[in-house]
Amino acid sequence: MSPPPIFDQGPYDPAPYAPTDPASWPQPAPPATLYQPGMWWTSTGTGTIDTQPVNPGDYLFAVYRPRLYGDWLWGDGTFGATPYGDWTSASVRFEVWDASLPPWQQPPFPNAGCAFDETRHPGWRIVIDALYHATPGRTYGMDLYGDANYGDDTDTPPGWADITRPGFQVNVTAGTENGAATVPVSELSIELHDDDGRWVDIAEPAYYFLPFVGNPVRVGFLDPGLSYHPVAVGTIETIHDDHDTLPRYVTIQAFGNDMDLSNDHLGWQRPAELASQRFAALMVAGGWRFGDGNLTYPASDGPLHADRSPTDITTRTEIDRTAMSVGWFFDTDRWGGPRLREWPHAPTGDPLDVVDCADGTDALLSPVIAFGADQSHILNVAVLSNSDDPQLIVRAEQGFSIARFGRKSRGVGLPMAGLAFADPGLADALAVRYVNRWAFIVRQVSAVDADTYVDPRWLGVIADLDTGRAVTVTRNEIDRMTLDGVVVGFQHLITPGRVTSTMNVATLTTSQ
Repeated sequence: MSPPPIFDQGPYDPAPYAPTDPASWPQPAPPATLYQPGMWWTSTGTGTIDTQPVNPGDYLFAVYRPRLYGDWLWGDGTFGATPYGDWTSASVRFEVWDASLPPWQQPPFPNAGCAFDETRHPGWRIVIDALYHATPGRTYGMDLYGDANYGDDTDTPPGWADITRPGFQVNVTAGTENGAATVPVSELSIELHDDDGRWVDIAEPAYYFLPFVGNPVRVGFLDPGLSYHPVAVGTIETIHDDHDTLPRYVTIQAFGNDMDLSNDHLGWQRPAELASQRFAALMVAGGWRFGDGNLTYPASDGPLHADRSPTDITTRTEIDRTAMSVGWFFDTDRWGGPRLREWPHAPTGDPLDVVDCADGTDALLSPVIAFGADQSHILNVAVLSNSDDPQLIVRAEQGFSIARFGRKSRGVGLPMAGLAFADPGLADALAVRYVNRWAFIVRQVSAVDADTYVDPRWLGVIADLDTGRAVTVTRNEIDRMTLDGVVVGFQHLITPGRVTSTMNVATLTTSQ
């Protein structure tokens, strides 16, 4: 799917592009003499533009390049320019849109969506888009006999189409509350203002070429540099239209793409094999249709025992059992692709530094932080068993923790029974890993709230937030206390110009 044709500037060969020679750049098509937002060219060759590789079929977009201090000498030209159009070569750069990316990883076109908040977050845009056939194809019932040719070319693949409207509310839920190994399907609820059904409708024939049940939908942000930050991707499950009086708001309810894996498979039986082999077979059996994304298998891949007899399974449940058998957990990434990671969550990235009140540092200010002390996360006896015959049971204990807190064996989903592991050494190592992780977790940060009205810097954090992100939380009030943790889930509420979020945290700091 190409960008809207109104700003199509025609073909361009990027080979002769020279950064210092505006005459070699893509030129506005007459009668236009200046660059405008939304102008695009189609590459006919290979080259490099503004350090970006360009290949045939890629789209080149004109975007605003603010003139920075030192770009020009005094008197050489007007310092700065409007970011809203009528750009000269002094205020334009070119963004390359890679047409070779698979549909699931294609970012929105530059200038898509709506400006988020020009006062607090200048240059940021929010984009709500859906993957569907946005170009109407004439189908049965659309025209009278003789009005036009019957039917249209149906070979055009679907593409992401911008459905952002000025009135919207988005709710996103991802991950878990406590970091357990089984991750629920992510949820995405989008409410759009659409009085005339131009963007969403469920009547025939409109829904043939509008977002409909089964189409992927996503929410994300374009930052001031036009880099795309996907927040959540899902598949539309429900479209709800409260049709009474205007204004008309339509709610699109979507779930993570892994929702499709919750289906039944009869007579399932696998031989002895590696967990990675069984996982791949389960994805095929579940009918996964969204590409592999950036799927990599953790290094702790291990052997599984053979299934003794055919069994009726729910595919997603068996995927989780397979993953847990070798110490993994399964969910989807921010592009909606499948993902496997070692469990429990390992903190990644630079830790988010969060405080409960301003303290003169660069820490992010949170309006609400939930601190507590309890024994709900203590696990000092880990028991794992498989479903082989004879059954294999492994156990790990932490004696000092038992002496202090008593025997705790049911934290975060343990004991784990009925797994498929075949290597007792691997299972022993997993049990030890779990006990070492949770034997002394008493003081906790269970949740951290974020609000872009309280601290505007939260927007950049939320735009890239993913489970597994490291976080350090400092309580300055009363007695100072600092606890390290990892984000295991979150709930975002996105409205025009504002995002609030609650991040579920699993604490890593032990209480000896």
